[in-house]
Amino acid sequence: MNTVIWPPPHLTLAEIGNQKEFLIPAIGVYRTGAHFVALTALVATLERVFGGLVLATLTALMVGGVAFLIAGMIDRLFLEVQSWLLWWKTTARA
Repeated sequence: MNTVIWPPPHLTLAEIGNQKEFLIPAIGVYRTGAHFVALTALVATLERVFGGLVLATLTALMVGGVAFLIAGMIDRLFLEVQSWLLWWKTTARA
């Protein structure tokens, strides 16, 4: 057992008896309401979800734009090859 991360077992077992001290609220500590904590977690989750949706939408638009750019380049390349082949066929027969 790594004693830097985990205390030795005899210390851990000794602290089990003192567990009630951790459950008693300390004097002078500001108590945060459960509703505020729940709403904070809900808002943080919604921010992450909407942020992910925005990132996914932007990524899809960029990938689609690149795909159309590449498709246009390939179409122009094939048109050049097709016109060259057509020219070669007409000049080879003459």
